[in-house]
Amino acid sequence: MNGLLIDSSLAEFFLIYDLRDPAAGPHAHRARQHWGRLYTDVYTLDNVHIILAFRSGGERWKPWEARRRERILGRVPDQEQAA
Repeated sequence: MNGLLIDSSLAEFFLIYDLRDPAAGPHAHRARQHWGRLYTDVYTLDNVHIILAFRSGGERWKPWEARRRERILGRVPDQEQAA
């Protein structure tokens, strides 16, 4: 049986990228940088699809992670992102 097993209890959230979209690769790279490489797992689904699983760094990081999640998901207005 071929498949991918990801323990969703360890991840705060997931993003799936279709790398055929020219903007997807750079966005995935920025998202991983925003969250931190130590707490971001990359899973390859096939040649053109990946999943980024963002794990928490612990309770003390929750406020920071909430802000980063909003930025990664594009919910922070452009003016605030520059700050």
